[in-house]
Amino acid sequence: MTPQSALLFARPPLLRRAAALLPQVRTFLMVGALGFAVDLSITLLLTQALGAAPVLAKPFGVAGAFFLTFVMNRRFTFRRREAGRAAGDLARYFVSCATAQSVNYLVYCGALPLASLAGLAAGGAPAVAAASAMGAGVAANVTFLMARNYAFAGAAASLR
Repeated sequence: MTPQSALLFARPPLLRRAAALLPQVRTFLMVGALGFAVDLSITLLLTQALGAAPVLAKPFGVAGAFFLTFVMNRRFTFRRREAGRAAGDLARYFVSCATAQSVNYLVYCGALPLASLAGLAAGGAPAVAAASAMGAGVAANVTFLMARNYAFAGAAASLR
């Protein structure tokens, strides 16, 4: 390969960093999918099998998903294994998730009027689904960035 052709195939530093993050992002998304499954399973179990009101059942689903994703993200996504740091990691992860869910709600509320401007019936299922997806997408990014750079910062630095 000539020096000129090597330049064509060289990746800029930003692309190299992004490529290095892909396995971590993939693991984070898989953990998030499992968390969603736990949230939904607990919520459905409480509402359908035990007759609980959906608004009362949902916090239990969220709590189950939170603890599952904390353990799995700590262990697999960010590879933190020090037992003495678990309580601090849990507190920082809670702050990260609470921040991300606040952003999720703000994006959701802001997207609802935009969905109706786009021709979707205000308050209809497609508008609610679109706004929910927008909020969840932004929240996933916020959660990943805060988990990587705040909740599990020392572990994330070792993966760079």
